[in-house]
Amino acid sequence: MPDIKVYFDYVCPYCLIANENAHRFLLKYPTVHFDWKPWEILPGMPAEGIVLDFGSVSSALARLAEEVGLWIRAPPIQPNSHLALMGLFYADEHGKSEQYNDAVFKALWNEEENIGELQTLSRIVGKAGLDSAEFKRKMEIEKERYVDKLEESERDAVRDNIQLAPTFVFGEKQIVGNVSARKVEKFIKRVAAHDEID
Repeated sequence: MPDIKVYFDYVCPYCLIANENAHRFLLKYPTVHFDWKPWEILPGMPAEGIVLDFGSVSSALARLAEEVGLWIRAPPIQPNSHLALMGLFYADEHGKSEQYNDAVFKALWNEEENIGELQTLSRIVGKAGLDSAEFKRKMEIEKERYVDKLEESERDAVRDNIQLAPTFVFGEKQIVGNVSARKVEKFIKRVAAHDEID
């Protein structure tokens, strides 16, 4: 089964689009597997996030979102995504990474929640079908273990020479996800058909 790495961050609107695209691609190319690789794109963000003073997005971003049936506007807060990205490893341990991704993206981009707050994120975890109390406890007691996992993922990003989020990687080939769904699908289709790209 071809394994395509996807480097991403929840605070990236193009990654929201990539997540939506992934659902469609999995239906069309069931032999493909997406390995979501957290990559913190704003590591210097204050823990509480910052208030944003604009609500619109670029026309290019809006157009790409429309391709997959999404409408995007900037959330009122630019959150710190560090905790949310660590949470993916917890979700993956319980076989719920897809549900977790969906819940976190929805919370930030549709419900305007601050995914950088542990209490808020614990509630989101519950919506993904996971144990909110256990998650909160793990993030408090075993936090360093998840920090190590995130740092390992970010070292992988350096090795893969990742410059932008999202980036889909298969072997030595990659495509940045801030292009049309058609271009990304062409990449995925070639991977699904041949398990490698010339």
